[in-house]
Amino acid sequence: MTLEEIKAKVSILEFIKFRKDLDFIIKRHGKFAKAFIPLRDENGQIVYENKHSVKKESLMVSRIEKPNGEQHEIYFESNDFEKGKSKTIIDFISTYVLKEEKIDFRKVTGILYQYMNNSEFVSIENSSFDLASNKSTETQKGPSKKIVFDLPSKNTFSYLKSRGIDLNISLDDKFIGTYGSYTNVENEKMQIVDMPAFILTKNNKKKQTLQWIDFKNGKHTGKYFVSDVKRESAFYRSNFEKNTNTICLIENPEKAMAHYQLFKKELNEQKVNVSYLSSCGNLTLEDLKAVKELSVDKEINKFILAFDNDLAGKKYTLNTVIFLAGIEGTLKHNVESNVFSFKSNPENENKLCEFLQKNKLNFSFIKGEITINEPFEKLITKFQSDSIKIHTSITKDFLDDMNENKKLPFHFKSNTNNLTI
Repeated sequence: MTLEEIKAKVSILEFIKFRKDLDFIIKRHGKFAKAFIPLRDENGQIVYENKHSVKKESLMVSRIEKPNGEQHEIYFESNDFEKGKSKTIIDFISTYVLKEEKIDFRKVTGILYQYMNNSEFVSIENSSFDLASNKSTETQKGPSKKIVFDLPSKNTFSYLKSRGIDLNISLDDKFIGTYGSYTNVENEKMQIVDMPAFILTKNNKKKQTLQWIDFKNGKHTGKYFVSDVKRESAFYRSNFEKNTNTICLIENPEKAMAHYQLFKKELNEQKVNVSYLSSCGNLTLEDLKAVKELSVDKEINKFILAFDNDLAGKKYTLNTVIFLAGIEGTLKHNVESNVFSFKSNPENENKLCEFLQKNKLNFSFIKGEITINEPFEKLITKFQSDSIKIHTSITKDFLDDMNENKKLPFHFKSNTNNLTI
């Protein structure tokens, strides 16, 4: 898991609540939450007066939403609030838990993984703190500036090659024109010049934003959306053709290319003409609604779900399956019991119960939630059908499969189940 993925998962406020030993007090302060810090003596011990710790200063914690829909929390130390010097959960742990000036990422991530594996862990999306997300373009419905998306350059092709993508795949009719290069002409300081990029469009074919890759000297160090432009359920899309009969949902464009490179022969032999869709990040309920709208418009009722072979990918897979079955809501993962649970309104809960019963899956009600008492491997076996094929990689994802020369025999033909959409 990358640091960016951790930041999108771990709530600073929930971590403070979990670490009672830190003795912070949290109070709402307008759009922010204030976390009051206890005074410590020269030995690092908390100073008490009348059995109450003395509060020295406070942090201002804010929740923001990125253009790709991901939320994460930042904080400002009281002296830096007006200066806009924001910090993240990484800084918080280094400063207030490890009490080290220089960040030791190995130690910080160790604490974070330990916390995320604890039964009391609460992610940002399930946080009890109703902290409104700040959106930099809250009132805007489209791009706030011109997006410079040029033809692919030598640097673009070098990037694709570095990921293991063959030139004949990147030049295939399925992908040509969906990638190029990006130059930010408005910000000379950031020096975003001629970077590989993938365009994201909406169902009306309108270009919405793009994701560019920081690729220099043969190395890629990060992926970014255009600043100040909301994604708004736009997708990276491989090219649709007249005979396209299947939609494949996958986590990023490079993995789509890798998947096609691995299985082009099987797809052609079994007459599966696939178009790939990727949100290039989080997959939200609004995204799934856009997928459904597209499938209706294109009269396509067959789907391949090829998300990563990790916890996030499993959640995307199961949430997509239940959405396509007409059930709105989100399955949550319980780390301690390693099962998925669901809570929604009565209508959707009843639909899920009927869905699970139809597929002969064991479930129960625990603390007002529907808990599915089955391993993920059994769920994906039951959930595959004439309409849905769940394709799981051997390694974490299909890029790694391709580069490690690993590939399982895979049949896209229908199964015996009768799951319908």
